[in-house]
Parts: sequence; C-alpha cells; structure tokens
Amino acid sequence: DVSPNTQKTALNAIVFMYRAVLCIEPGDFSDFHKAKGPVKLPTVLTDDEVRRLFNNMQGPTRLCAGLMYGSGLRVMETVRLRVQDIDFDRLCVYVRDGKGRKSRITTFSAHLVSALKAQVTLVTGLFQRDCSEARWDGVYLPHALARKYPRAPFELGWQYLFPVDQWRLGNLCITP
Repeated sequence: DVSPNTQKTALNAIVFMYRAVLCIEPGDFSDFHKAKGPVKLPTVLTDDEVRRLFNNMQGPTRLCAGLMYGSGLRVMETVRLRVQDIDFDRLCVYVRDGKGRKSRITTFSAHLVSALKAQVTLVTGLFQRDCSEARWDGVYLPHALARKYPRAPFELGWQYLFPVDQWRLGNLCITP
C-alpha cells in the first residue's frame, strides 16, 4: 500500500544492504509484486476550445501550433524543421532525429499549405539576405553532416523553417 517510487526506493535499499553490508546475494525477485501508480487520464480539449485557441494565434506561432496539433509533432521537432522537410506534393513532414533519436514521416493538413508556402517564401528571403553578408557562417548542421556535405549550410533546403531573429539567454538578448 505504498507508491511505486517508495516501493522502488525501499527495495533498492534492501538490495544494497544485502550486497554491500551483509555480503549476501539477495536472491530472485521474479515473483515480486510491483505497485502500480494511478492511471492519469489525459486532458483533451473540446473542438470549441481548440477553435478558440487557434483564433487567438497568428503568424508563425499559429502555423507551428497547427503542425503540432494536426501532425503530432513535438515542440522541439517543430522548431528543428528544415525547409527540405516539407513535402508539398505528398503533404508530408519529415521529422528527423525526433524523440528517442528516431526519424519518421507524418502528414500535415491541406489547410496549412498556403501558410507553409508563405513561411518558405519568408525563409527564402532571409536566406538570400544572409548569403549576402560576408560574416554569415551558414546554418548549423548536426553530427557529421557539415563534414559530409560542406556546402549544405549554404543551401536553402537546410535552412530552418522557423528561424528566430534573436536568442534569449535569461535577460540577455543576442541578435545573430
């Protein structure tokens, strides 16, 4: 009649005592009955709540939320999307290095096509501006991709779909 974490802590303490203090192997625990935690039901918004939420959003925030809601993307998967990860012909999003370092393909709603194309147009303009600056080092590439594809940081397809104007580190604001 205890929580699973309390039970795990007590069991680990007993095993430690047997092994480290008494120098005895504790034996087999295969028939041990583990406590189960309470089942928590997820909070699900109603259709009206979702509609009101989206009506109060605009711009890239609404587009990100639309991708997350309609495609099942997580926040970090959304902000790490690259221009090449959107397939308008198949209405697919390529999620690379998602949760558990797994990649997957998911679909997106046809309602998002015009907003996504507008976002790609915006990124294209930012990319062209960045290319004209001598101090621009290109976009970050994970792992060994920068060595494998040395020109990739300077190609439109590798640019982030949702770039930021400035980074915030606490109260410090850094403009790239």
